[in-house]
Amino acid sequence: MAGGGEHAGQQLLARGWRQGALLPARAPVRSTEFAPGVPPQPRDRVRDAGDGVLVVASQTCDLARNPASDPEVECLRAFWTSKERIIRPAASNSGRHFLLRERVDPDGKKEGLIADATARVLVTKESLLQFAPDQGCANAQTERRFREWLGRRFSRIAIPTAHVEAIQRPIVEALKLEDGDESILPLLRGVKEVLFAVGNDAVPFQVHLLFLAEEGLTDDEALSAADSERLGAWFGEALAAAGEAELHDWELVDTGSLSLRDYLAFTPLPLDEYSLEG
Repeated sequence: MAGGGEHAGQQLLARGWRQGALLPARAPVRSTEFAPGVPPQPRDRVRDAGDGVLVVASQTCDLARNPASDPEVECLRAFWTSKERIIRPAASNSGRHFLLRERVDPDGKKEGLIADATARVLVTKESLLQFAPDQGCANAQTERRFREWLGRRFSRIAIPTAHVEAIQRPIVEALKLEDGDESILPLLRGVKEVLFAVGNDAVPFQVHLLFLAEEGLTDDEALSAADSERLGAWFGEALAAAGEAELHDWELVDTGSLSLRDYLAFTPLPLDEYSLEG
């Protein structure tokens, strides 16, 4: 075996493969992809250059295991987009999408590289040895957030159907219509996470919102008091238009002012998708 007797997992680690690394679109690796369906149907094939990029989702320690007992690496499909309505939630608390990094295209338009949790691909470790990994995550902080996001795939709290219909669906649908100079989507770049709690058990639900401020932004990028007022008003209008929930109050908070008790009392509100129980 090449590499002084090392198995393929050890060789991958030595060559720089790790969780969050990117497999280039040109890589013809042998893979098992999961086609849509209930349950998803696996399909074995060799990928080609038209299949797009993959980002490694397996933990680095699993990547290094002997392929005799752990032969495949779990990856997610990733794609570049300039759509703000996809990039913004992917940078905060989307359960489906994660923003790996950004770039500016030749026309000066900003694009984001998005990992899609619904598109899983298993790649054999031996086939990965043909290629060197590309950069996936923008930096070490993004790698850490990517690990946390991957872990939340299995621990995300399901939102009750009544709350999806009355709260989440109206907000997601209203965001899909946001466009132009008056769009609130740029304001959401100053929000790391939107969380909600409901104060009663019947329609109209009394909704409490927390806008958790993004950290590490410049003064120009951070959400101002006026911006947060506009954001709160928009969410209130979106709920009122649907008629089954009312915005009782909202607050802009940061990690220094939000207690763990308060954080756990609220539920993350994905802004790009909604799903119903059962």
